[in-house]
Amino acid sequence: MDKQQWSRSVLLVCGAVVAVMVLIGLVVSFFSPSSPDDSAGAAASDSSAAAAVDQSRLDRSSYANLDDRSLSMVLRDPEAEKGRRVVLYGEVTQFDTITGPELFMAQVAGAPSDAGYTNSILVRLRDAAVARDVVEDDLVTLYVELDGVQSYENRLGQETQAAVVWANIVEVTSPR
Repeated sequence: MDKQQWSRSVLLVCGAVVAVMVLIGLVVSFFSPSSPDDSAGAAASDSSAAAAVDQSRLDRSSYANLDDRSLSMVLRDPEAEKGRRVVLYGEVTQFDTITGPELFMAQVAGAPSDAGYTNSILVRLRDAAVARDVVEDDLVTLYVELDGVQSYENRLGQETQAAVVWANIVEVTSPR
């Protein structure tokens, strides 16, 4: 094989390798699950799903009513009930500069009570505006999502734990 034939053979092999690589690139890009347009569509889909969840939080019919026994069962192991939506009735026991504008303490029950409320919980607010008109000692109806347990320091400086909820709707039923 002379030098010219050898050069031609090398060029053909190199050309074939480049052609195969281009073909593989085209096939991979064609079957690839994401492209810039797909990721924009996925982001829009995620945004729509988040908006639907936010809207469902305002739907009072998506919250279960509990009797006091069922509430006691839930509060015995709030980590196991995380995400569950329930209606609670109670009295705000602390909502001040210590707790801040997005957290308050409450005593609650599964139904309105004239005898008082005995279950202490921490109430978190995704939006402080839902509790804009709430002050300590108000009687409230809370539409909440259970969020487990949190440790905190009480007014006496002691470490304690309480069930934590996210309040999505707060209604003042009897102002102080």
